[in-house]
Amino acid sequence: MHLLITDLQMPEMNGLQLKAEVNRLHPATMVIILTGYGTIEKAVEAVRQGAFDFLTKPVASEQLYRTVGKAIDFIRLERESRVLFHFFPARQLPWERTGFTSWQEGSGFHMGPWSGTNRSCSP
Repeated sequence: MHLLITDLQMPEMNGLQLKAEVNRLHPATMVIILTGYGTIEKAVEAVRQGAFDFLTKPVASEQLYRTVGKAIDFIRLERESRVLFHFFPARQLPWERTGFTSWQEGSGFHMGPWSGTNRSCSP
């Protein structure tokens, strides 16, 4: 399961309890919580407990589409970053393998192993 949209108030358990149970079984699941009884305190509590977003009802369809789109983008980026970390372990970035290590202010890209050396063509 990648994304769950749930109400905050339900008969058997509330949305935060459901979120906790779903995340116990599927830790990567993003949860969007809807409520007709929204307060700032409830929204802060939901986000602190890891909800992706907290929307008050009635929710405009554009707002719901936008929020779901952001959650899907986040899921996709998280998956892509896991793939990149698989190919570049120990947080080694691709340019660190080639000698490119940092930006140098005002002079463009700066090449690590050759920094500080005389790059002129004369012997």
